[in-house]
Amino acid sequence: MPTRPGSRSKRLFVHSIAWGLVLTIFGIACQPRLAAQSQSVSTNSPTFEVASIKPHQGHEGMIVLDGPDPGRYSSMNISAKMLIEAASGIQDFQLTGGPSWIDSERFDIDAKIDDVTANQLRKLSHEEQETRKGVILRSLLADRFNLKVTHVKKELPVFALVVADKGAKIKQVAPPPPGAPFPRRPAAGNGPLPLPAGGKRFSIKAGLCTIEGRAEPLSQLTDMLSMQEGRPVLDQTGMKGTYDFTLEFAVQTGPGGMPLPPAAMGNASETAPSLFSAIQEQLGLRLESTKALTDTIVIDHIDEPSAN
Repeated sequence: MPTRPGSRSKRLFVHSIAWGLVLTIFGIACQPRLAAQSQSVSTNSPTFEVASIKPHQGHEGMIVLDGPDPGRYSSMNISAKMLIEAASGIQDFQLTGGPSWIDSERFDIDAKIDDVTANQLRKLSHEEQETRKGVILRSLLADRFNLKVTHVKKELPVFALVVADKGAKIKQVAPPPPGAPFPRRPAAGNGPLPLPAGGKRFSIKAGLCTIEGRAEPLSQLTDMLSMQEGRPVLDQTGMKGTYDFTLEFAVQTGPGGMPLPPAAMGNASETAPSLFSAIQEQLGLRLESTKALTDTIVIDHIDEPSAN
């Protein structure tokens, strides 16, 4: 299967196994939107206490982007492009520029936050943890990759997620408590773990795409829809708080239009609804096509990091 499934601004485990394509995401999947966060990195920004960056030497079949411990950042087989997207909370189509190696070269990164900052992070909500770690990742990119970027707003075709005429069919649930533990990483080749509160999963089996969330804001549903469609999906439901949701629909391609691995292909389109029908039937929501100013990043300069 292709090794880069679109945007990876999230705690993500990606593996192609016998029954299809699975992206299991623990914690808040994406950083807050660019418009809602400062992208500059000041001299007072928190940084990793130690950080090891080495060229990836293993196979290309698995990507691990971050893990469950907020005090560490441990990634395997990731590109600089993935890291920039993770640090900035953007989708793949929101990043342009840079040399070809930012997509082709892969790295293993193991970084540790100092104990005081790590303990502070563990007391925060998952969303607050991800916001703080985004700042720290941007510091790493500035320090080790000499990354310089420009932020540009562009009018792009988007989908707006709104409440359908008959009303939403999903109910609000309590958010996960701060410091709630995540389950252990699933071993490659095993089925996915049950989703904890604050977790989400994207999977494709036999041509059927399933998007699940437990105690997640609807902005996280739109992030996964954006990943699949390769087009911004904006949450305009006005529905606040966190929700449990499961959405199933037929697909012909993987995230961002990437080809599906053979095990994920199938004939679900003969029985399963399309995305647009499924959202209305299963969630009581609707996708509307429109245009909107969208935050994008242009890479002005980046250097390959020295291995250490």
